[in-house]
Amino acid sequence: MFDNPYHNWCHVVDVAQTAFALLLATGAAGRHSPLERFALLCASLAHDFEHPGVTSHFLSSAGAELAGAIRSTLLEKHHALRAFEV
Repeated sequence: MFDNPYHNWCHVVDVAQTAFALLLATGAAGRHSPLERFALLCASLAHDFEHPGVTSHFLSSAGAELAGAIRSTLLEKHHALRAFEV
């Protein structure tokens, strides 16, 4: 994770804990397979992986190196790509 005021480890843990709590509180955990529950928790952990703290539009407008590799939904694709690499 990059060091920025919002997209940091506290945010990651908050989102993962909220996803887990919602699975339990809504009864959704019983309606989904272990693989689906695992996928949800992995996605919640990786959803903002290496978020730079600015929008995709800002990165594209600024000509950031990352913007050259991935055009549309820039940050979402980057988060997923890096999560799979890890």
